[in-house]
Amino acid sequence: MGKHIVVLCSWTGKETFKKLTHELESNMVGGHSFTYLIGVEKKENLADIIVTDTHLPFTKKDFTLFGKIKNPDIRLALHNKNGVLLILETKNSFTKRIAKNSKLVSVGPENQLPLDIVLKGTFADNQQLYQKINEYITKLK
Repeated sequence: MGKHIVVLCSWTGKETFKKLTHELESNMVGGHSFTYLIGVEKKENLADIIVTDTHLPFTKKDFTLFGKIKNPDIRLALHNKNGVLLILETKNSFTKRIAKNSKLVSVGPENQLPLDIVLKGTFADNQQLYQKINEYITKLK
């Protein structure tokens, strides 16, 4: 049984999101399950996202004044004992808030966030990045 991977990404459109999910799920081997936390900057874009158990959009209104998460589904996803938080979006304001609220092992590219596993260097394409992430995730117990 694989890990539960919580993917933190931002909404840039249906096609981009579909491509991300396809590339990620096809390059991650080991029977992993996925939940996507989708940061939405503009409230109008929420209508484009189909909300399911595995696709959880959120906006800045899903946080309290002190940065705590209001949405119980997102809180539950971030407290899974057999999970990993994969941070693919580092430029938005919500990224740091999600990372602080998470109890998961965090994995992501090198940035200013305090991550548990930092992927240093550059990758020629997303496939190389996802394969490297998969390598680290499978080593976690």
